[in-house]
Amino acid sequence: MSETMPRTAAQEWRAHWPLVFAGLLGFSLSAIASISLGVFTQPLEAAFAWSRKEVNAGVLAYSVGMVVLSPLFGNMVDRWGPRRVGIPGVILTGLAFALFGTATGSLLNSSRGAKPPPCGCVPRTSALSFSGSARATSAFSS
Repeated sequence: MSETMPRTAAQEWRAHWPLVFAGLLGFSLSAIASISLGVFTQPLEAAFAWSRKEVNAGVLAYSVGMVVLSPLFGNMVDRWGPRRVGIPGVILTGLAFALFGTATGSLLNSSRGAKPPPCGCVPRTSALSFSGSARATSAFSS
């Protein structure tokens, strides 16, 4: 029976730096919504006629969702492993951010009054224009 010598910090870092990098990317992805909202607060207020409180209510919903769902996802990671939970999570997070492009100005973003996607296949995407005045423009508006 051969005993393995304990690794030094440098050897441990060389062997497992991809894990640290993956963790960095994961935490960056999860924090991007709350960190970047400050830049978009004034343009969103102007584009949708929302108050600052209404714009920032999304961060509150995001934070409460994280607090409530973290134990559930922690159990899922323990049961099925980080890769089987993390990869679909990254994909779903990307899709959730893509859905922000379908914002209609309603705080609940209900389908009442919202235009359906053209051809039923391409989602409407919105971009904030920072030239002159802040206003929402749609890539597929008629």
